[in-house]
Amino acid sequence: MSSNAVQLVKNIVIDDISDIVDKHAQSNFDPFVTYCSNEVYQQRTLQRLVSKNPVFKEVLTRIESHPDCKNLPMISFLILPMQRITRLPLLMDTICQKTPNDSAQYEECKKALQAVSKPFPLVSSSRWMVKRGELTAFVEDNGIFLKRKTRQQVYFFLFNDVFIVTRKKSEESYTVIDYALRDQIWVGSCQPEDLNLSPVRSGGGMLSSRQAGANNLFRLRFRSNHSGEKVPMVLGTELLNERARWISGLGHNVNNNKSQDRTSWYEGERLRDGERGWFLAECAEPITCRATVQRNMQRMDRLQGLETNV
Repeated sequence: MSSNAVQLVKNIVIDDISDIVDKHAQSNFDPFVTYCSNEVYQQRTLQRLVSKNPVFKEVLTRIESHPDCKNLPMISFLILPMQRITRLPLLMDTICQKTPNDSAQYEECKKALQAVSKPFPLVSSSRWMVKRGELTAFVEDNGIFLKRKTRQQVYFFLFNDVFIVTRKKSEESYTVIDYALRDQIWVGSCQPEDLNLSPVRSGGGMLSSRQAGANNLFRLRFRSNHSGEKVPMVLGTELLNERARWISGLGHNVNNNKSQDRTSWYEGERLRDGERGWFLAECAEPITCRATVQRNMQRMDRLQGLETNV
């Protein structure tokens, strides 16, 4: 008999599900992660079959019109697992909100919330792309990044809350090398004479034209990467203005706070897509209750953790 069934035998009312969620999150979520990782490829495959295979399209239309499908399209069924798994963190956060902080159950709730937040979120309404592109990394022969340095191509994805370093495998796939939260990034200047560069070869042989021309350098440092380590990097671009854009983007810490000017207008930023704008101060009401502010800050910290923790 399963532990859940034993609990039901003892008491038909289960007053705390934190331990159940924690247990399943630790051992049974890998299939969800794999499925959600391939969701974008499922959609592309479905679109390709519908557009290029008339027989498939005809059969699919007939199936979708069946009463059991309730006229829902195929795509609505494909995204069901993703919708369900992404609701769990919000459920546990709500339970945390309604559980007294000084109770034993609260610690169990926090543990379960952390467990369901571990897989890196593949889709997030509060994450958006800031910049992406390929750069040249100057890599130590005996290290990961940074004695004598060879040149390797890396592909960066800069989001509003996280920075991901990858290697490009194909036009549609990338291998993740490292990543860090946005507030753990430091960026600074660098001169070619500061490095002992290998002028003729990369890690895989002769330099490509992009690698050979990547002489506009800057330094990037992870104060703490995904495993808590400090990671220094030296990066190069072909064009000077390209380097300036990367330094500007990497050095800009996204601020979700609102600022107020002298004319009683507020400047705000929408978390969903990063769009900024102004609105009248009279449309908003400041929160003066210290307990409410503290509770909202705690919830914000929890929700930010849901979006970025691994």
